[in-house]
Amino acid sequence: MLLVQLFWINDVFIFYILFEGLIIPMFLLIGIWGTRVRKINAAYIFLIYTLVGSLLMLAGFIVMFSHSGSLEMQVNLFTYMSVNRQKIIACCFILPFVIKVPLIPMHKWLPEAHVEASTLGSVFLAGIIMKIGCYGMLRFVIFICYGGVYYYAPLVISLSLLGSFYGAVIVLFMYDIKKIIAFSSVVHMNLINVGIFSFNVYGIEGAFIGLISHTLISSGLFFSVGFLYKRFKTRLLNYYSGLMYFMPLYATCVFLLLLGNVAFPGTLAFISEVLLISGVYFKFGFLAIYILFITFVLSVVLSFRLYNRLFCGYVKWLVNDRKFFDLSGRELLILLLLIVFLLYWGMFSIPLYELLPNLYYISN
Repeated sequence: MLLVQLFWINDVFIFYILFEGLIIPMFLLIGIWGTRVRKINAAYIFLIYTLVGSLLMLAGFIVMFSHSGSLEMQVNLFTYMSVNRQKIIACCFILPFVIKVPLIPMHKWLPEAHVEASTLGSVFLAGIIMKIGCYGMLRFVIFICYGGVYYYAPLVISLSLLGSFYGAVIVLFMYDIKKIIAFSSVVHMNLINVGIFSFNVYGIEGAFIGLISHTLISSGLFFSVGFLYKRFKTRLLNYYSGLMYFMPLYATCVFLLLLGNVAFPGTLAFISEVLLISGVYFKFGFLAIYILFITFVLSVVLSFRLYNRLFCGYVKWLVNDRKFFDLSGRELLILLLLIVFLLYWGMFSIPLYELLPNLYYISN
């Protein structure tokens, strides 16, 4: 019910209350139902980062209310606001939203939260919490203080490109499967952030579709890691090899999800990245395209390196010494639902464009 209200209200302050209300279930999912020793530290790191952004957002509400006398979106949308005031309000709203994305250097909480959280906590974090920051930007901030957002766009885009490149490089040196997927998630969310701040219809459409595809892909991958951890009680990549011989259904599902992770043609992520590249090219030219291209190549390398280490090669002792079984019916149903939507919308994506109102208004 909390999430449904979050996506329907027009009052910015009520959105803020619901936005911060999601801290409570996420804090509990990490701190109580987490899976490792550092879960309490991870929960408090998540709480501190979120509360810092919340205090700044409250300052933005004060400035907005003192100017228009209301926190309703429609009132502030049609109230004249000077560029300097828009810069102040945009700064107060952008920071808490990009913390949720997360943007470098505000990304420290995400790998810890993902690694220490339970499987459901990671899915909730990747599928909902990280998306609300982008949703808040698209729904409120760009409309109310467009001039301020446009002023900060070069800085945010530079940090987003840096974050995507940094995340793709650092994953190559990691051995915790869940942390690999967490940083891969950071890469894709930073690319979505680039699309939002490109301020043209191609980039924003790509960001919108990217939010949907990332939800399907990252949720499926975190579920996959959870299923593996339930069987072997470890997430270290070095202990796994040759799983394809024993878990063909699991190997096939993970392969299809990783195809979406690298934006293979026929998946929804491919449409998103084509639109993102188009939007970035029309706005920033070839320099940004080169950075995006390097990031895409690194994303392909890390995805298939992960698959190769898990499923190919000889069978290690961990698989031999434990009772092994493939996906259960419930686990297979969960992954298949995500994969079907990922592939169906990738091939027949017309219904998604009906969910894209006001994009031409934002981009002009």
